[in-house]
Amino acid sequence: MSHSWCPMCKMRAAEMPNLNATGEIWQYAEMKKLGEEHQKKMRLFEQNDKVSPPKAQLGCKDTPWWPFIPVERFIVPLLHCLIGIGDAILTKFREEVSEKIEYLSPEEVKTRSHLAELEVKQAEVRQEVKDFDVSEKGKELSSHLGKVGRAKKSLKKLDTCTNGPGANTISVKNDAPVSVLLFLQEVTDFIEYGGDDDDEEYGLEGTADDVNMDGNTADAADAADAAPDKANRIRNKVAEVKARIVQLEEKIVPLKASRKKITDRRDKSGKYIARAKDHIKTFKSDRKIDDEGIETALFSVFKDLYGVKLQAYHGGSLHGKDHQKIMSNADEIFTLFAEILKENAKEDCKLTHDEIEELCQKYSNLYILWDGAFSYASTINPSREDIAMYERFVTAAVHSHKELGMNVTPKVHLMWMHVKRQMEFPGGLGDKREDWVEHQHQITRKLRNQFRTTKDMEVRGDAMARLHHQQTNPEVQAYMERVDASTRRGPRKDYTTADAARRAERKSARASALELWEIGHRKEMLALRQRGTHNGDASLASGDLPIREGFFC
Repeated sequence: MSHSWCPMCKMRAAEMPNLNATGEIWQYAEMKKLGEEHQKKMRLFEQNDKVSPPKAQLGCKDTPWWPFIPVERFIVPLLHCLIGIGDAILTKFREEVSEKIEYLSPEEVKTRSHLAELEVKQAEVRQEVKDFDVSEKGKELSSHLGKVGRAKKSLKKLDTCTNGPGANTISVKNDAPVSVLLFLQEVTDFIEYGGDDDDEEYGLEGTADDVNMDGNTADAADAADAAPDKANRIRNKVAEVKARIVQLEEKIVPLKASRKKITDRRDKSGKYIARAKDHIKTFKSDRKIDDEGIETALFSVFKDLYGVKLQAYHGGSLHGKDHQKIMSNADEIFTLFAEILKENAKEDCKLTHDEIEELCQKYSNLYILWDGAFSYASTINPSREDIAMYERFVTAAVHSHKELGMNVTPKVHLMWMHVKRQMEFPGGLGDKREDWVEHQHQITRKLRNQFRTTKDMEVRGDAMARLHHQQTNPEVQAYMERVDASTRRGPRKDYTTADAARRAERKSARASALELWEIGHRKEMLALRQRGTHNGDASLASGDLPIREGFFC
């Protein structure tokens, strides 16, 4: 599937911001048909460099691998949804800090100002193109282009009729005998006015032995006598069509020139916008590597206090466990961020201290809401109350996601539209997450790093395999557990561990964030409860649900 389409329903990314829209669940027969058509076009593209790359219809690039599994039974990848959503939130926060709080050089300020002006200009020119297309000149240009295209299509068929191996062959869509004059008149009408089915209605198939000048069935001898005259008429029509193409193209030239003046300005503004964005990207990169920059101070909080750092092997972003740490500690992290931003804000900072605190609180609440949604989604054997709580959290999280200016991506869409249904399947999604895959990535990375200085590839591979076998040997693991247990003091009376205290804090933070959002968004909550009533979910309709600990607590 294409990355811009939902893999479970027929909804493209451009439609996903409409949270009221629903997509039709995929059917394998349609997926197979679209996949086969795309693969056929790809083979033609690979054989002919002049053919443009084909676009996948409805995002289908290949035939399904396992059509015996119902589409709705393919598990939503919760961990990768968490990574994608976490990356989007952190990136958006970094952009806001960079643009509103971090110091900007005069060159960057000027570049950003020019970018805003260029975007306004581009929008104006795009509107000019649309206005031209609906004007009299635009309609005339479109009409002439359509006539030229249909004329060239008819010309190919007429040339085949007179010069190819199927000369003197004429038929129509319903295979009824027609006269040559009538057929040629239909070609003229087709060029001037078009038709519902261009290829079939004006095809040149069959045999001329089936028609004569009067449109009546004739014997083979009469048809043979009339054949030269038919060929001459068709040749004359070919000359007429060619002359018509020349006439139309002469009219098209000035109209195209008028439109090109506008489109050239549109394209030029697009090129300037791309260059301005490249410059701004360079400015941002320079600030990121500045040891005294605000972003350096923010990431020191991640690394020093929570062990979170950007992973070069992970595309310069965070992996799943790091995003989980941020979500689990968002209330503490963004409180520290607010203090750092207020202390390091430059003289020309666009935000007051109160506005900085409000900004950090919004992102903290968003992380906490997503934390609640993923926690309930990851519950093993979820109850009806768990599923209802998931709906409340994901409703708040998705709407807050949009309010902060982030896109509703396919991963957000999967959480919004498809996870609830899969939570209702036996066992839920809690024990079907792909965390073990990410864990294997980390184990392998540690082994590669440990033996990175071993030059011989075979020796390095054997050593890594032996060490992994030793570390995963059940007897070794059991022995280590016995040694660890023998040194433990045992539980202390009336003692609360740090983890237990933190779980209680997370539980309270989730409840507060959810309550705060629901108080300010009664309209969205009313719609959610109405959906619960329609689905027969009394717990959702009541709106009186407990906040409980999730999978990550």
